[in-house]
Amino acid sequence: MLLAVIAYSAYTILAKKLVRRWSANSLTIIPFLVAALALGIYTVVADGDLFWRELVAIGWNGWLILFYLGVGGGSFGYWVWHRILSWLSAREVGFSLYLEPILGPLFSMLLLKEDLSINYLIGIIAILLSMYVEQFTGSDHAKILKEDQHQEVLE
Repeated sequence: MLLAVIAYSAYTILAKKLVRRWSANSLTIIPFLVAALALGIYTVVADGDLFWRELVAIGWNGWLILFYLGVGGGSFGYWVWHRILSWLSAREVGFSLYLEPILGPLFSMLLLKEDLSINYLIGIIAILLSMYVEQFTGSDHAKILKEDQHQEVLE
């Protein structure tokens, strides 16, 4: 888990630098194409016969689901994220990710009629409190980041 956090943080910082040079479209399409190519090569090399049989057996419903997941949940989400990253700092965009574990259970309650357990409520409160402390405390780190953001705006 720690490695995933480090990799995501590094990608966010790198993407912030790249979004100044390239468009959100390019920063979304290129990683998806590279990943698809790498996964395709691995799949064919690992077990090519099984790959082709399963590919044919997916059917139209399966292809529609894959298209929805790839375009809706993947590409569109990353495109929006890159677009927002071109307007805001990496810190502000990263801060918005704290809302994901809050909104997920709330949407599942509203759309899927699931119950919110006490553990979810405790987790939501803990996340909101940590967001408040991180955003509104007068720490030197927060002051330095705000000065850096002000400097970016001036440039």
